[in-house]
Amino acid sequence: MLRIHFIVTALFALLCIGFICAYGMANAGVVHAGQGVAAPYEGRLVVYIVEPSSRYYMYSGDKYHFGFLDFALDTAISLDYMDSLQFSVEWSAVDAGFYMISEDNIMAIAAVFNEETHISYSAPPDTFPFDAHYVDALAGATVDSQWNNTSNETFTHSVLAEVATTTYCFACPLNSEMLYNIYQTHDYPFFYIELIADKVDTAMDWLDLRNCKYASTIYYDGGDNVTVSSKTYESFYRDPIEDCGAREVYFLGLSVEVEWLGDMAIGVNVIVDNTLFD
Repeated sequence: MLRIHFIVTALFALLCIGFICAYGMANAGVVHAGQGVAAPYEGRLVVYIVEPSSRYYMYSGDKYHFGFLDFALDTAISLDYMDSLQFSVEWSAVDAGFYMISEDNIMAIAAVFNEETHISYSAPPDTFPFDAHYVDALAGATVDSQWNNTSNETFTHSVLAEVATTTYCFACPLNSEMLYNIYQTHDYPFFYIELIADKVDTAMDWLDLRNCKYASTIYYDGGDNVTVSSKTYESFYRDPIEDCGAREVYFLGLSVEVEWLGDMAIGVNVIVDNTLFD
């Protein structure tokens, strides 16, 4: 009886060891962007409020698209694996100094910036340095529609382009036209925002953080790629979008909803999920 008990115990131990080894090998490499499964995600959540058809006019006399008005939220986040965070805020146009916003022309774009700092340049390749934090996730919403952070065969996440501009910049209308044409094709999970520095003080302050010196500078994914000037060929804009979209990121779920509250105010609800590969 003792011998039988010993054999059964030994077999059970071997099975346990085999299971542990198999489990370990199956889960080896479940580490993304240098972070282990159990490591919390650290970053910054920023919600931009924009008008899809801006109140401001470019040098060409045409209206901007996705003209920035204000931030509804700008906060550090720390998110454990398999956890989620939800933020609900109200944004008032009147409190922000704007009037006559409409329910069918207001939008929230939410971006999650990684806490890791990179040195980038506002005049590539090596002039006007700034601390860049790359975008890991992006989502947008109007009152009627939502676009969650998206990954597919070629894009690891939705890409953000922030455009430095002024109403008197003669080169800027071409940037706006080219980006809008690309956006309209729906070829990419992609949003862009026009930061109109001579009209919106908050836009100027944001660009100062990037050490921006020139209107017509475009910051892709927080500075992963930066271009200056404007061009008549689409590859000048498509290439940075595609390069950023292919960048390895920490996979996050990100969604945003917008509710019209009346009295020139909206409610913005954002959910960030740290589900990694789920």
